[in-house]
Amino acid sequence: MRQLIAFTILVFVLTPLSAQKINGEVENGKEALTIGVIKEIQSKALSEKRILNIYLPEGYNPDSAATYPVIYLLDGSAHEDLPHIAGLVQFMNMYELMPKSIVVGIANVDRYRDFTHPTTDPEDLNALPTGGGSGKFIDFIGQELQPFIEKNYKTTGTRTIIGQSMGGLLATEILLKKPHLFDDYIIVSPSLWWDRQSLVNSADSILRANPGLEKKVFVSLGEEHPVMHDVADKLVSAIRNSGNENIRLFYEPILDEDHATILHAAVYKAFKMMNGRERLLREFQRQTERWRLAYNSGEAHNLAPLYSEGARYLSSHVPGLEANGREAVIANFQKGMDMGGHIGSIEILTMDISDGLATLLCKYQATNRGETVEGRNLLILKKMNGAWLIVLHMTVV
Repeated sequence: MRQLIAFTILVFVLTPLSAQKINGEVENGKEALTIGVIKEIQSKALSEKRILNIYLPEGYNPDSAATYPVIYLLDGSAHEDLPHIAGLVQFMNMYELMPKSIVVGIANVDRYRDFTHPTTDPEDLNALPTGGGSGKFIDFIGQELQPFIEKNYKTTGTRTIIGQSMGGLLATEILLKKPHLFDDYIIVSPSLWWDRQSLVNSADSILRANPGLEKKVFVSLGEEHPVMHDVADKLVSAIRNSGNENIRLFYEPILDEDHATILHAAVYKAFKMMNGRERLLREFQRQTERWRLAYNSGEAHNLAPLYSEGARYLSSHVPGLEANGREAVIANFQKGMDMGGHIGSIEILTMDISDGLATLLCKYQATNRGETVEGRNLLILKKMNGAWLIVLHMTVV
């Protein structure tokens, strides 16, 4: 059975793919399309040179103060997964579905050597005789590759790893043995059958022994061999049963894909789901800024589109101050405007999404009658007809 799985993966990986350059070249006097840069790094851990295919987001400038999270892509050769994963990042950046990110595609030399830990299973050794070198490859990632990227590019320090098949096996090994190397893990169709499933069989005890882990982990696979589903289920169960609420798990099988076609669809879903909270936070930041500008206009009716018809306003520090219904709430704010109130800034301190409601605790700085004050507002919003509207506005400090 394991031989059948290994053979299937070999066929998948060894299928010829057309070569594709990511750097600009001149052909017949015309410059080719450029989607990234190629770098070489001499690895002491691996005793060889490694090629890095690096996609930089639109607007990247080494002299700018802006910094970016980094996505590390296994199987990141120019003729493998770098072009379409970089394309996903560019597309989702275009619609603000995820933060602008640097993508580092690690080109392959011998993926079986690099992505597999040592095995004692004769079938594994026969199928993939060069396997067992993941320890050195993980050292390369942590001790050489990541320092190189952080020294030469503008990074936030937030790191994601994407791995499929044997790459998913490696990503799982890093999650369990060197979890500090990455913040987010996208693990697709992981070949956890390797070495008689020894890695996934140890997942439960390893995760229970590390209750402080704070990670986001996305696991997916297509319609595949039953063993692939069994081992993925084991990994998911180990995470769920770890008792660690700080690990945000996303388990999303996509059963209309198979082992060869799953990666693109899975990564697209992973990017959407893993960045959903951040996307909402950016939306609410824009909304609080609209509120600030509307208030500072001096015309309270400009606030009306931000409130539901049945909105309420309460004040915890002014006894009896309450307004029920949008018109009453707007009239209350008009009084503050008429007294010369001006909002200098609004900052979202906390955000909670539950049961279709968003609860925001915001800090504001304002000028009122020439005096600068600072306070807190609690906002509860509900999505109505495609827009988040304030249903409760409470001044709590």
